[in-house]
Amino acid sequence: MTFKPGNAIYKKMYLSYLITIVIVFILSFLIKLFIPETEYFPIIIGLGINLVFLIIVLPLQILWTKNLMYEITNSSIIIYSGIISKTEQNINFEKVTDFQLHRSLFDRILNISTINIQTAGQSANNASRYEASLIGLENWEELYPNLKSRISGNSSQLSENETDINSEILKELRLIRQLLEKK
Repeated sequence: MTFKPGNAIYKKMYLSYLITIVIVFILSFLIKLFIPETEYFPIIIGLGINLVFLIIVLPLQILWTKNLMYEITNSSIIIYSGIISKTEQNINFEKVTDFQLHRSLFDRILNISTINIQTAGQSANNASRYEASLIGLENWEELYPNLKSRISGNSSQLSENETDINSEILKELRLIRQLLEKK
């Protein structure tokens, strides 16, 4: 199954951008109001910050989201991302320990969600607790339980060979314990 973030993610970006504009303008006007000798410098800085967001940050964020794609196979989750340099992140279901459903205020308003993926061998350079995130999901109500069921089934199913090895290890440990108790 291959899919992209829903179109509501763009609405979330625009709302975030509008809130940023309002906050920057309010701060610049408050600085001008309470420190009158600053003349119009804070307002010019506020305009500059908003122009940087409008001309550089927002278009890059939109382009990055347009290039974002998710693929869920029988054995893994693949996340394709990037603008200039492309990244393909492959997360095997055997390594996944948990999924977390995250819905911010904007997400709930727009009926989208983010699913964070936690793995046993998480990357050391990842500052968050999650290996990856599936952002802007519109079909999260059916996807989240589906993903959760895949990991709950993995942990309880040992192959016959693994069961035999575990049994042998247990026998050896019991033998060692008996020998130690005799001394």
